[in-house]
Amino acid sequence: MLIIRASQIGAVSKPIFFSQQVDAAIAGKPLDEQLTALAELIQEAQRDKEAGYGPPADELRAARRRWLTLYETWAAENLPSRRNAA
Repeated sequence: MLIIRASQIGAVSKPIFFSQQVDAAIAGKPLDEQLTALAELIQEAQRDKEAGYGPPADELRAARRRWLTLYETWAAENLPSRRNAA
C-alpha cells in the first residue's frame, strides 16, 4: 500500500487552479512586486485563453479585479493626487 502524506503533495505539485496560482504569485511580496507578478500571470493566462486553453473566464476576471484592488491600494499610498484627495 502506497501512502502519500499531504506535505509530500504540496512540495511536489504547483497550484492547479488559476486562483491558487494567483495566490502563490503574490504571496509574501511587497505591493509593487505583487502588481508586477499578477500582471505577468494575467497576461500569460490571456495568451493561453486566446490559444484555446487557459483558466476559466470567471477566474481570469477575478484575477483582473484583484489586480485593480491591489493597484488602488498602491495608488492611494504612492500617488500624490490620491493622497491629497483623501
